[in-house]
Amino acid sequence: MSDFKLIVTDKLGRQVTVTANPNTTVDQLKELVADKTGLSGPEIILGKKNTYVIYSNGTATLSNYKIDERTPLFMRQ
Repeated sequence: MSDFKLIVTDKLGRQVTVTANPNTTVDQLKELVADKTGLSGPEIILGKKNTYVIYSNGTATLSNYKIDERTPLFMRQ
């Protein structure tokens, strides 16, 4: 599976870009974001903006959630 870039935006509009692939788990993605932001991975909540969709199953992969390079991701603490 090939890697792709994901852009994750926080509530202040700041963005970080991480490289992942379809087999990356949600917990691994949180750690990638944590490495770029200095936040703690377990404290990061990832989801879709202005919806109640939260990616909470840490062992689920990005492909399980149908997340790819076109998926806008948002985080909060």
